Amino acid sequence: PHLYAIALVASIVPLWLVHYLPMVDLPGHAAVITALRGLSAGNTMFTEAFESNWFMPYLLGYGLLYTLSSFMPMAVAAKLLVSAAIVLTPILTGALLREVGADERWKWLAIPGSYSFAFYWGFLSFVVAMPVGLILLIQTVRFDRRPTFRAGLLVVSLALFAFFSHIIVMGFVCMCALTYIASSRYRDLKGLVLRFLPYTAPLPLIAVWFAVASQPVEDAQDSLVTYGPLTNRLYHLISQPSGFEHVSGFGVLVTLSILLLPVLCGSRWASRPARWMPIVVGLVAFFIVPSLAFRTALLYERLGAFLVPLWLMAWDPPAAKPRLSLDWVAMVVVGLWVA
Repeated sequence: PHLYAIALVASIVPLWLVHYLPMVDLPGHAAVITALRGLSAGNTMFTEAFESNWFMPYLLGYGLLYTLSSFMPMAVAAKLLVSAAIVLTPILTGALLREVGADERWKWLAIPGSYSFAFYWGFLSFVVAMPVGLILLIQTVRFDRRPTFRAGLLVVSLALFAFFSHIIVMGFVCMCALTYIASSRYRDLKGLVLRFLPYTAPLPLIAVWFAVASQPVEDAQDSLVTYGPLTNRLYHLISQPSGFEHVSGFGVLVTLSILLLPVLCGSRWASRPARWMPIVVGLVAFFIVPSLAFRTALLYERLGAFLVPLWLMAWDPPAAKPRLSLDWVAMVVVGLWVA
């Protein structure tokens, strides 16, 4: 545990060695916070040009950055918020593995991927919503096991909270959650319907938001749907688990470690479909979701952040002590990655 904690802290040290984070859209998010603060203060420079809209599915990231930047510099607030999200992602991956009975040793392998495509592009709300999505998956496992009213109410609350965190995170995680439940309860129709019901809670909000946010399409370009070449998806599939923006030799080594270490160290592919169907469905979504749709770009690219936790979730601990005890390799790989 101590080595893991040290690795987690070391993984965010680079964020604090620079003045500005290497996140493309982050300055735009900071500008939005400045505008919101100007609107709240009644500054005419902002009130004459902007209006606030708090009914939006990206509220968590903006709300936290707004709050933190009220009593510390914007750059420090952004670092603190992103650091927390990056650390929480592998921690919650470990909690997910523990909850489903997977091989928890591989939580180490979730550290590099916390520097996801969304991080480099500066999709602050998506990065901050990642831990919320993982918490919803953890609660899904508990709710599937014991579908009490209280557990269902917690799923409803988390699903609604996920909507206000990031609608793409909510949609993808709910899809994986429903896949987990369907794979576990496909022989029990009544139990299946009972467990599906809480995930319908965000549907009215989604309908209202689409109705409010949708605008008449003024030109053909606004309605474009773009998929991009298959090679781009394979490129991201190789680069994203490693936490590097581009494919590199060492990045490929990290990705191969994530892919092969569970096999080499004696972990067993889970026999229960509920354990491995989420990664299957997640990969299908990664390959069929467009890159551009609904006037939103880089859609499927963001989903890669969830593939490593879903992959690790599919592996059971060894039935007996494996002949090759190579789990320390995960620590070495992550250590070199941090360095």
